[in-house]
Amino acid sequence: HGVFILTTNHLAEIDVAVQNRCHLIPFFAAPAAMWLPKISELLQGYGLPMPPENLLVPVIDAANGSARDVMTDAMKVAIKAQELMRQ
Repeated sequence: HGVFILTTNHLAEIDVAVQNRCHLIPFFAAPAAMWLPKISELLQGYGLPMPPENLLVPVIDAANGSARDVMTDAMKVAIKAQELMRQ
């Protein structure tokens, strides 16, 4: 007995015969509100200020569920906000 877990971001490119032999379980990107506590924790760890939500939500949405992009882009926003506060 075995369990095989296959993942893809491009289901349409997977042969139908393979799809028919699998249980398809879709995963969707978490809503922006669920990312905010994680972003806050990360930024605090770096000593960066938490930017306003209205600046972060579009960044989170643009990342389309990519944790790497969410965190990287949120840090860029926080660094830019910190630079603007110093001026």
